[in-house]
Amino acid sequence: MIPVRCTTAFSLLEMLVALALMSILAGSLYRSFSVGFQSRTRAEAAIAPARAATLALEPLHRDVQAALPPSGILAGAFLGQDATADVSAEDADVLSFFSMIESAAQEGPAIRKVEFSTVSADDGTLTLARHVTTNLLTPETPETVEDVLCRSVISFNLRYYDGTDWLDSWDSTTRDNTLPLAVEATIAVGRGDSASADVQPYTITRVFPILCATAPAGDITLEASSPAGQ
Repeated sequence: MIPVRCTTAFSLLEMLVALALMSILAGSLYRSFSVGFQSRTRAEAAIAPARAATLALEPLHRDVQAALPPSGILAGAFLGQDATADVSAEDADVLSFFSMIESAAQEGPAIRKVEFSTVSADDGTLTLARHVTTNLLTPETPETVEDVLCRSVISFNLRYYDGTDWLDSWDSTTRDNTLPLAVEATIAVGRGDSASADVQPYTITRVFPILCATAPAGDITLEASSPAGQ
């Protein structure tokens, strides 16, 4: 007689139970990953305004510290204008001056004209931009390069320290070609839906001393009205 070999296999009921358990496990894993991704998205959205505001003030800090006196060869005025936005009527100040930096395109330091200003967007917010003009000795019109520093800006305010008071504007042509001792910058960046009145913008204030400024006699303390970000 030929022996009969018996084979075993999963029954249909066992397969259905296994598939059900796999579905439950896959659903649990999906929910865990979904909660993690949502938490990451919320965390990034929460820190985005603070990061954008901090990074936007870094070029201003670097340029202000290297500002040149408004006298001598290739000198230019240090002009800080107190202005407001056309749409929102928030602070939208303008600052232009000459600064000296190390340039990779040529040997030694290079002199450039720098301007920080804002442009109103359709949603009522502002876009903070930095305009840099180099090669000032060229007989042709020098080219100006624009760098967008931050979008969704609610307000951008600058003040200037003369050794005694903080001033809303500065014009070196009417102040004996002198520089302020420091510049205080305050920027407010919208959080999420900036159009909602319940959402408060992130506000940060920083004080940048000007290294080439001449300090008056006496003790001076640089102190901002709101030195910490909110």
